[in-house]
Amino acid sequence: MGVAVVFSIQSRSTGAYYAEMEMALVGEAAELDAGTTVGVTYQTAPSDINSPSDEGVGVQPIGTVLADSIEVTPTGDFSYAAGDTVMIAFDAATGLAWFGKNGTWNGDPAAGTGAANDGAPIVGTSYKLFFKTDINVYTAGDGASALLNARTAQQTYAAPTGFDPWEDS
Repeated sequence: MGVAVVFSIQSRSTGAYYAEMEMALVGEAAELDAGTTVGVTYQTAPSDINSPSDEGVGVQPIGTVLADSIEVTPTGDFSYAAGDTVMIAFDAATGLAWFGKNGTWNGDPAAGTGAANDGAPIVGTSYKLFFKTDINVYTAGDGASALLNARTAQQTYAAPTGFDPWEDS
């Protein structure tokens, strides 16, 4: 097994931003791997933003939410599957992230309540979106994929009030 990690091109250091990831299967994979994770990672030094790590906050298909690789237990259903659109709202000022699925939020990003990592904010100098999945090197091409929709024109759902699209500005 190996790990594939993809980061957004645009990093952010201030502000509140929104993006979506459309989850899909590739090849003959039957379901998303339990280790698949989408979320926000952070940089504390200029050299570490593009290296795979467990820093940041992310959500896995079975509904597990990780903040700096520690499982947190927020209220709500954070599970997702292939065909779902995972919504991500992140506020760099507070270090808090919200996740939703197919138009329904867990918590309320616009009000600043019910964040996935409430009580465990992430702190860095800049932030990027990420998608991580385990890959089986023996069945190359089978597994999970995600399409990042970071611009308004690409997004299915409206950004929460006070949040800008991740890559429009």
